[in-house]
Amino acid sequence: MNYRHIFSILAVSFLLLPLFAETDEKAMRTFALKKRWEIELNYQPPRYFTYVDQLDSRHNYLYFVYTLTNKTTEPIRLAVDIVLKTSTNRYCQDSFYPLVEDEIIAAEEKLTGLPLGVRKDAAKKFKERGKYLNGRELWNRGEIKANEILTALAIFDGVDPSADEIEFFFGGLVDVIKQHHEKGNPKLVQEYECKIYRILYTCAGDEFHRVSQSWEEQLLGRKWITRNYGPIGDKETVSKLVEALSYVGDKDKPEEGLAVRLAGWWLLKRLVNVNANYDPTLPVEENKESILLVREWWYCNKEKLTYNWTLNRFEIKQ
Repeated sequence: MNYRHIFSILAVSFLLLPLFAETDEKAMRTFALKKRWEIELNYQPPRYFTYVDQLDSRHNYLYFVYTLTNKTTEPIRLAVDIVLKTSTNRYCQDSFYPLVEDEIIAAEEKLTGLPLGVRKDAAKKFKERGKYLNGRELWNRGEIKANEILTALAIFDGVDPSADEIEFFFGGLVDVIKQHHEKGNPKLVQEYECKIYRILYTCAGDEFHRVSQSWEEQLLGRKWITRNYGPIGDKETVSKLVEALSYVGDKDKPEEGLAVRLAGWWLLKRLVNVNANYDPTLPVEENKESILLVREWWYCNKEKLTYNWTLNRFEIKQ
């Protein structure tokens, strides 16, 4: 398996965006672009939350609340994933922290002074109404219905407080294809275009200042990062995405390996209904069990997969 080839077809690397931007713009002029669906994103500025456990130990988490809106007349598959990058080159993925989550919801709804049981019940009721859903709950829902609005909560641990800039990368918000006719071939060629939404914040002052305040009014910019990653309906694309989950890269270029793993996981979740506790920001060794589960799923189901052009993903044909 040529991993450099995998890297080139995935080509989602936001780390190499300045190098790719001009090339993409020129290439896109030769294609007809078609947006099949898009989930509207709205978000609050990120802020820190200090969680105090029963032993009075304190730990800081960065979080923000965001809404997803489906303004189309059809349900859209939910495969939204969020990764955070700091200016100190530390990466964190939106993760699941049940106890912290309940306390953040209580703080957002001004319920902090109420008994623990009341706060937990309140958080449960909010979630039943589609509010403060975490990434796992969004995934389990499977889709966002026509004209539905969901409110979600993203929580990040391990954010370097010395970082004065943070970037958020959202995958799974839009589905775009490129179409063109090859020279001398009347057959229409269709390719996926991976679009990642990037939001950049900055916050002045020292790390104590950052922890104590919201990053409101510190938005530096937002833009779409676009890269092509392979023919539509081609199971070979899925195979390469599965292999990308274990890509390490050169020892002197660890950011290349990280970019490939991020891209592979984002796109794999959009194309097939495979679920595993995989975290692309962690070293490959720490994801060994999850990678084996994904590979096992692939070997057991690859012959059964057929591409559903209506749902824009692969399904297992019984």
